[in-house]
Amino acid sequence: MLAYAAQLAAQTGDAPGAVALAGEAVRLAQPGDPGALEAEVRALLANGEYEKANASAAQLLAKNPQNQRYIAFQATAWRLVGDPRYAALYD
Repeated sequence: MLAYAAQLAAQTGDAPGAVALAGEAVRLAQPGDPGALEAEVRALLANGEYEKANASAAQLLAKNPQNQRYIAFQATAWRLVGDPRYAALYD
């Protein structure tokens, strides 16, 4: 529920609230829970916390490296922080 609430907060323009809700979802979930981590990545990107979003996206990809949505999260974070891996990924 917290992950869903975080998504709704981000969609309604409350990025800081989304980060708080997603952080709580991650804290309460099983370690590495993909639903909570995905909510966290989305919230962090919406709030401009690109380095943190990058770290959370890396956790998602570590468990499922072929997931296209997780690759897109990682690529978005890389692009926003100016990481050269973004260009290599989308070359």
